[in-house]
Amino acid sequence: MEQVDKKTPKKRHPGQFDGSKPGPGRPKGAVNKNTAEMKALVQAHTPDVIAELVRLALHARSEMVRKMAIDSLLDRGYGRPKQEVDVTSNGETMNSGVLVVPGVMSEEEWEKQQ
Repeated sequence: MEQVDKKTPKKRHPGQFDGSKPGPGRPKGAVNKNTAEMKALVQAHTPDVIAELVRLALHARSEMVRKMAIDSLLDRGYGRPKQEVDVTSNGETMNSGVLVVPGVMSEEEWEKQQ
């Protein structure tokens, strides 16, 4: 009897992951059948959920609850704020773009670029 090595994957065609269907998976734009029902259920309750968030934002006893409700409403209404990153070197802002590594040029060339 021939012994089968379970760790060795079976041969597949390019673009086949499980060997059963060609292509990488669900076509672009296709509905995910596993989550479609849940998504529809949640969307049906969205007006009530938003109303509850507004109620909490305006009338909750806890400041933390009010702030979380307000943040949630603002995130949904305007999107989350962008987070900017400030990269500095010796107190000066660095220009984004190509980074030249000092080890591949002479010290004089490096000094000229500063």
